[in-house]
Amino acid sequence: MGFLPGMYSNAEHESALHLSTLAVGFFSLAAWTGQASLLRASERTFLKALPKIRNALQSSDSTDLDSTPVSILLLSIYEVRSGSELTPPSSINHYIGNGRYEGL
Repeated sequence: MGFLPGMYSNAEHESALHLSTLAVGFFSLAAWTGQASLLRASERTFLKALPKIRNALQSSDSTDLDSTPVSILLLSIYEVRSGSELTPPSSINHYIGNGRYEGL
């Protein structure tokens, strides 16, 4: 993950990579500090990132070819790490795979 800081610094605000990184970061800080507000921020950011990833996967735009897989990896890490401590969506694939996600 040594490449992540450079990718994050070049990512657009509110992009899938930006939001995915923030979701993992908020969750990590919540786990260390026990602050419920950070836990809620991680959940909100996770849910905001999902439609961005789905749109990137469905788009023919090639600008996100590197950042989209990294965003998916980050949200997968979020899901694994959050486990039963949070009640995140059942699966990233459920929301980005079938196009039924309503968004925020």
